[in-house]
Amino acid sequence: MYLSGRTATDGDSDVVVGVGDIKEQTRQVIRNLLSALEPLGGTIDDIVRVRVFITPPFTKEKFGAIHDARAEFFNKDHYPASTLVIVHALARPDAMIEIDADAVISKK
Repeated sequence: MYLSGRTATDGDSDVVVGVGDIKEQTRQVIRNLLSALEPLGGTIDDIVRVRVFITPPFTKEKFGAIHDARAEFFNKDHYPASTLVIVHALARPDAMIEIDADAVISKK
């Protein structure tokens, strides 16, 4: 399953949450990815690759916050392959991060 870029929008209002807080935005993006996977029987462990797009500036603190938020969801023994790309801007002005993902959901 290919999940196109998700940003940190609230599912009900389509408003970016965690404005100015990369860690909270990362959490919301992952929740949004899960909300697309779960109705199809998928879980966080089915995600095999992510592409993470962030806006400048890139700092060690920002990278650490993203990693810490991901660690709250992904099993430490099963992190997906990951690419980080710094982009000039995202489609939503308040968005600091966007993630797209590839998942393999096995038939049960």
